[in-house]
Amino acid sequence: MIVLDANAGVPMYEQVYEAVKVHIEQGLFRPGQRLPSIRAMAAQLGVSKITVEQAYLQLATEGYIQAHNRAPYEVLEIPQPLVGYYDGMTPINSTSDRTCGIVGNLREPKEEFLSSVKPKSIVQSVTDTIEQKVEETIAYRDKSTVCIANHALHKETNIQAPSIIYNFATGAMDPEGFDFKRWKRFIGYALRDTKRLMTYGQLEGEPELRSALNQYLQQARGVRASAERVLVTSGTLNSLHMIASLLQYQGKSKVAIDRQSPSFAKAVWKDYGFFVLEVDTGGPQLIATLQAENVEVLYCMPSHGDSMGRIMTIQERTELLRWAQSQSAFIIEDDYDSELRYYGKPVLSLQGMDFQDCVIYMGTPSKVLPPSIRLSYLVLPVVLYEDFHKHRKAYGQSAGVLEQLAWAMYMDEGEWHKQIRRLRKHYLEKSKYFTSLLRHYLDDTYEVIDPEGGVYAGIRKAQNKSDVFRTRALKASCDIKVIDRDETGIVEMLLSFSGIPTRDLERAVQVLAEAWKGL
Repeated sequence: MIVLDANAGVPMYEQVYEAVKVHIEQGLFRPGQRLPSIRAMAAQLGVSKITVEQAYLQLATEGYIQAHNRAPYEVLEIPQPLVGYYDGMTPINSTSDRTCGIVGNLREPKEEFLSSVKPKSIVQSVTDTIEQKVEETIAYRDKSTVCIANHALHKETNIQAPSIIYNFATGAMDPEGFDFKRWKRFIGYALRDTKRLMTYGQLEGEPELRSALNQYLQQARGVRASAERVLVTSGTLNSLHMIASLLQYQGKSKVAIDRQSPSFAKAVWKDYGFFVLEVDTGGPQLIATLQAENVEVLYCMPSHGDSMGRIMTIQERTELLRWAQSQSAFIIEDDYDSELRYYGKPVLSLQGMDFQDCVIYMGTPSKVLPPSIRLSYLVLPVVLYEDFHKHRKAYGQSAGVLEQLAWAMYMDEGEWHKQIRRLRKHYLEKSKYFTSLLRHYLDDTYEVIDPEGGVYAGIRKAQNKSDVFRTRALKASCDIKVIDRDETGIVEMLLSFSGIPTRDLERAVQVLAEAWKGL
C-alpha cells in the first residue's frame, strides 16, 4: 500500500514516483502487470490526476513503465542489478542511497519505503554539469553581430569561416540567464585569500570545491564517490585529454563515441592514437556493434536527450554496464545537459548504477555558469585514480584557484541550486516560444520536437541530402547542427535557442525559414 505524507516537504508527484519505483524494484509490481489507471491511482491516494500523471511520465521516461494507447501503463522488466566492485562496501552516507533505487546496498530491502514514501531526504532537483559542446568554436562578439570562427574548418582550409549572425548550433549559455552581480560577490570573497591565490593550486583541485562537488553529485546525481576521487579540470577538452592518457596506461586503444558528441572529442582520441568508431547510442544494435568491433571504451551522454528528446532507459543502461563488465571495458559518462530537465526530476547518473567501477564520470557547469569560467570535473574509477597519482608528474592543474574558490562558496551558500532553478524556468519558457516560432514560419513538411530539457529543439524532415540544410543556413549567416541519417531518408537537425537573445529569436527563425524555402 502506498502512503503519502503531505507534511514531508516533498512534492506529491515525487512521492508517488518514488513509491511506485521502489515497488517495481522490489518486485511488488511485476513485469507485465498493469498499473492502476491515472484516475484510479489518484482516487486511491487522494491526490490530483495531474500529480499521478507527472509521476507516471517520469517513470516512463526512465524505462520503468510503458504507455499503451487507451490502456493502463504496463510495468517493464528491470534487469537485475550487477554485482562487483562495490558489493559489501558501506553505502554512501548521503541521500543518494535511495535516489536511483540501486545506489547503496541492494541486498538489504528498504522495507520502510514499501509502507511509506516519505523519504529520509529528497534528492535536490537538478544536477551537475555540462560543457559548451559547441564544435569547439571560438566566438568573437561585437556590438551588432556574432562572428564564429570554426576552428576545425579554419585548420583544414586555411580560410576564414563564414560570418554567423544567428548561431543555432552553439549550446552557449543564454546571455539573459546569469546574474553577474551575485557571482562578483563570491569572486570578491575569494580575492581576500591572497595566500592561496599566490599558488598554482592543488593538482587534484581545491579541497573546498571537491568537497562541495562530491556532496552535490551524490545528492543530485546519485554518484558513488568520495571527495578524494573528484578531480577538478579546466573544461571538457582538458578532461578528455586526461582520460585518454589514463586509458593508454590501461592498454586501451579502441573507442566508440556517440554521433552527437562534440567534434573535438573525436579529434582528441585520434590525437592519442585511438581507433575511433562513431555509433548511435540510442540504436537497438549498440551492444552488438560494440562487441563485433571489440570496442574497449565508450563515450556517451546517457542523460542527454537525442533530437527526439529520448534519454537512455534503465534497461539500456544496465545492458551497457553488463557489456563493460564482460569486456573489461570503460564507459565515459558525459553528464551533458542533465540538470536542465524541464519536467520531473533529472534522470540519475549511469555512474550511480556502476558496481564494477568501470564508469568514468565527467561534467562541467558551463550550462549553468558562463563557459568563460573554465571549470569541469571528473570522478575516476579507483584503478584510474591510482594511475593518476602514479603518473602525477604528467599532469598539471590548469583550472584557476580564484574561480574554484568562488564556485565552492557559490555552492555552499545555495546559489548553485537557485541558479539551476532559475535557468530551468527560463529555458522552459524560451523553448516554448522558440518551437512556436518554428511551427509558424516553417511549412508542414518539418516536424518540430518540443524539448524536455536542455537548450536544443529537434527538427525532422524527409530529405535525402542532409548537407543542403547547413549550406543554405550558412549562406544566410545562420549555423545549425545536422545529424546525418542518410540511410533513413530523414534529416534530423538540432537548433539551439540559448545563444540568441529572446528579442532576436523571431527574426532569426524568419531568416532560417527563408533560407530553407523550397526544400
